[in-house]
Amino acid sequence: MNRLDVLNLIIKQRNAKTYLEIGVQTGTIISKIQCPRKIGVDPEFLFSFPLKIKRLVGITKFETYEYTSDYFFEHHAKKVLKDGIDVALVDGLHTYEQSKRDVENCLNYLNEGGIIVMHDCNPLNEAAAYTIKDHFNEVREKVRNWDLPGWQGQWNGDVWKTVADLIVTRPDLTVFTLDMDYGLGVVAKGSRNTDVPFTIDEVKQGDYAFFEKNRKQLLNLKHPKFIREFIKSV
Repeated sequence: MNRLDVLNLIIKQRNAKTYLEIGVQTGTIISKIQCPRKIGVDPEFLFSFPLKIKRLVGITKFETYEYTSDYFFEHHAKKVLKDGIDVALVDGLHTYEQSKRDVENCLNYLNEGGIIVMHDCNPLNEAAAYTIKDHFNEVREKVRNWDLPGWQGQWNGDVWKTVADLIVTRPDLTVFTLDMDYGLGVVAKGSRNTDVPFTIDEVKQGDYAFFEKNRKQLLNLKHPKFIREFIKSV
């Protein structure tokens, strides 16, 4: 299973009508999502020629908004998402600050029983968890200069902090991470049953060593099969 399988499973089991994807890029995921209404947000779409043709002739249909997620939520969301969101994928800029804003913005439009999935929540090494200030080009520059030991071509950033932050600060939410596909964070409205012995300051200031030592608790890590059980309970 990967994030596409999980998303389509949630959509099918919850009979979802509206799907929002933040961080579309090539359209690999959204083009294969099976939902009546699909909305994609990205500052720069990089669709392949075959996908462009499929969209042109109507084989694949989804709405696109070529903006940053912040701009979309500030200027377009009230109209575009007036009927709410049933399922969302947050896979935009992989920073703590941006991913947290994206999740919080999605929560404002999440319908009853809705579920948010976050990608890249469980970096497997320090290089994958490298923290940037403004742009992914900072990672590229590090790699170009052989200055990112352990680099294996996958960048997850510090999205893990958003999962930990929500677990620590939002008792009104259920938050956990499926141990698959670089970590799929799952967020839904509803009181949690998870206690984490960390403060928000520890999360914010935590480095990769802190994360690696406390990975399971910080992410509320679950086996991939847990998603089927959870969907039934929402």
